[in-house]
Amino acid sequence: MPADGFLAWEFTKGTFNRERFMAASESVVLDHVGMYPGPRSVVLIDNASIHRTTDFVDQVNLRGGIVLFTPPYCWDLTPLDNGAFGAVKRFLQSRMILIRDGDIDMEVALDVAFREAVSPRDARRCWYQCYGR
Repeated sequence: MPADGFLAWEFTKGTFNRERFMAASESVVLDHVGMYPGPRSVVLIDNASIHRTTDFVDQVNLRGGIVLFTPPYCWDLTPLDNGAFGAVKRFLQSRMILIRDGDIDMEVALDVAFREAVSPRDARRCWYQCYGR
């Protein structure tokens, strides 16, 4: 998540493993990586085992970026976990009756939530709560 909101996302059904992470990261992350130290050149990602793959790091490096992993179990250093997901959850909860009644497909609701629930101001707040800059 850049400091101005969600850039891309992907939905998956079923278990999310290393292979599915690599496939999803192509469009969700790798297509957006810039040359370090320029914009979008640092990929900050949590320490989940499916993320800690040399293939992923190599692919980011090939695009000129670098990967930084948060320390294990440090959700408070991840802007996505530290506020952004809460905003998406609240957005979905406010529309739960439409989702539950089938008026809105869950994937459509998630797509709308990721686009609308986290404003650029919210994204900067999540980022600054983690890093203070």
